[in-house]
Amino acid sequence: MTAAPRHPERRLLLAALGVLAASTAIGAAIGASRLGLVVPPSRAGSPDDVAAILANNLEICALLSALPLLQPRGVANLTRGFLPLWLTDLTTALVVGLNLIAIGGVVGALGLHALARMAPHAPFEIGGYLVLVVAYLRARQGALGRREALGTLGLAVLLLVGAAILESYVSGALL
Repeated sequence: MTAAPRHPERRLLLAALGVLAASTAIGAAIGASRLGLVVPPSRAGSPDDVAAILANNLEICALLSALPLLQPRGVANLTRGFLPLWLTDLTTALVVGLNLIAIGGVVGALGLHALARMAPHAPFEIGGYLVLVVAYLRARQGALGRREALGTLGLAVLLLVGAAILESYVSGALL
């Protein structure tokens, strides 16, 4: 009989960092010109930019918010899940993995310009997604209740709104 892993969160973090590092290295090796990537010219933000960025971010937010509801244990006092755990785990891993690959590839291919443009808004955007992934992991263990689920969603949306504003008005005006 094997013992349960003592720190599964640590393994997840190391896996995420590994994906990010590998995609950064691959992006650097392939190069921006071969990927068709450019750092867009700096420009002042606008409400239309904020709305477009927020709409994109909320699509990922909606998917990550649905996964705790759909996994087998669901959310206590809210819903019972009905999809197999392997499917919700795979979906979560794909959403997180593809986003890490995209970030790493852009940073690797474009270098410091891209990193400087991401720095102001990335903590808010990544934080918004991270609280949703943590909620998924808690739901998976049967430890996520309705109040916590709704609070987590509210926090994620607030972080993503802040990220969209920063991305448009601050990140967009850099370099």
